[in-house]
Amino acid sequence: VRGISAETKREGSMDMLIIKKLY
Repeated sequence: VRGISAETKREGSMDMLIIKKLY
C-alpha cells in the first residue's frame, strides 16, 4: 500500500507541475 500511495503521490505531483506549466 505504501508503494502504491507513493507512486500516486509522485504521479499527482507530476500532473500538477505539467498543469502549472500548461496553464
